[in-house]
Amino acid sequence: MKEAKILVVEDEALVALHLEQRLHMLGHTVVGTALSGTDALEQTAAHLPDLVLMDINLGRGISGIEAAQQINRVFDIPVVFVTAHSDDAILQKATAAGPYGYVLKPFEDSALRVTIEIAL
Repeated sequence: MKEAKILVVEDEALVALHLEQRLHMLGHTVVGTALSGTDALEQTAAHLPDLVLMDINLGRGISGIEAAQQINRVFDIPVVFVTAHSDDAILQKATAAGPYGYVLKPFEDSALRVTIEIAL
């Protein structure tokens, strides 16, 4: 497995920290953690990661779906959604953003590893 530089976008700090730890255990480098969609765009520009792991519901401001669309359009960097949302309406909106994967929380490390490998 290739080591990747990954940006984590998650508005819940404890969830983000847990995800970072799991990514390190899988051999990846976390280049930053963004707590909002706007922060995700800024950090993507600053770090140019290999991959962005994006929550969909980021609280106030632009959603993870909107941020993913902009990241795809401006930077052409793959985005994988890591979210607890699985209803049809959200899935349809997320699919329109062109993600490279969709991982439902809670997830196993193996599901995350395989999704990252495919996205890269």
